Amino acid sequence: MRESSKAQRRMGSAMGEASYTSDELYMLHNHTGSIIGTYDLNGAQQEGEDYYPFGETAHNWNGNKLHRFGGKLRSFSSGFYMFGARQYAPWLAKFTSVDPLAAKSTDRNPYHYASNNPINRVDPSGMKDKPSGNGGGDKNGGKKSTSGPQNTQTDGTKGGVVVTYDNIETKNDFLNMLSDLTGNNYKVNDQNRLEKVGPKYSDDFIGPKPQTSETLSKTLDFAIKNKNPINVDLIGESSNPNTGVFYDSYETAKVGIDDFKMAPRELGAAIMGHVFMERAVTPGIGGYSNVNNRTKENFDASHETANKVELKILSEMTGLNLNSKDEPKRMSSGYDANQQPVMREVFDYGQLKYEYTYGVQIDKNRLKSNVFDVKSIRQIK
Repeated sequence: MRESSKAQRRMGSAMGEASYTSDELYMLHNHTGSIIGTYDLNGAQQEGEDYYPFGETAHNWNGNKLHRFGGKLRSFSSGFYMFGARQYAPWLAKFTSVDPLAAKSTDRNPYHYASNNPINRVDPSGMKDKPSGNGGGDKNGGKKSTSGPQNTQTDGTKGGVVVTYDNIETKNDFLNMLSDLTGNNYKVNDQNRLEKVGPKYSDDFIGPKPQTSETLSKTLDFAIKNKNPINVDLIGESSNPNTGVFYDSYETAKVGIDDFKMAPRELGAAIMGHVFMERAVTPGIGGYSNVNNRTKENFDASHETANKVELKILSEMTGLNLNSKDEPKRMSSGYDANQQPVMREVFDYGQLKYEYTYGVQIDKNRLKSNVFDVKSIRQIK
């Protein structure tokens, strides 16, 4: 049922004394402003909808409303919600563009919605979140908050690893990966902070255990306890496009979980350690909070520290004594078995070499090619 153009749409729970026409509907919203039902003047419900916290529909009865999650207009063609300054994709739990005020909150992911706390906070303008109508659970005491996840762990301390992700499966893959590689169990808490919750194996566990890395475990401990927040954005297969992301720990903090899943186990552990160490010690990210200190010199120093961790983890996982890593060398360009253009690079650790194969998009107008996805990662002689 579509809303009549004659309808006098009211947001609230109290009827006015105005005169209504017979096809008018009354719209009921919850504490976040989301439309949960429409009623006629006799009080009979005409439509109903329930939502998951970040706006996807949990249950929809007889509904075809224009205004839904957050009371906002939803595009029938794209599925995006129109939140003033930005569009919002509920299946990603993120806005589709960068926070216009991101420069004022450089320690926060610029795509998040309502500080990743959609039960207690709302962002009606797409620029600044605030407490929702229920007033409960907000860590800021009702004060205004700039857009971005709050620097608050469950114990009220600042810092730690702030994890964002495109869907639950991506998050679970990430946690399972950390558990498998370290022998510890981890979770993402209600404030989207990474937490270690204990050993994976009990003392009386009987059976073979996979090789794990103590260095990776200590690196994660260091990042989790970091006094400044460290943002890590997990990208899964559902993200479109998965643009050239295996990992980027310095600029965008993106980690391609599906690409990690295809990497040899020991290499995945080493790169994961690189990501978290580089995020933890880079000025303006985790090392210290002055974003103006993100210079080439600081990057080189952070990258060198992360490379040492990467080599140590790879040595632990393979039993080899690795002490050098060459910068990646582009070996060849060509086509795969499906006649799609690819590019190959080799990462050389001395006694170990790994070949990365990337998909390539060719821009004929600009006579250049752009890497857009990892196709395979394998060890070579």
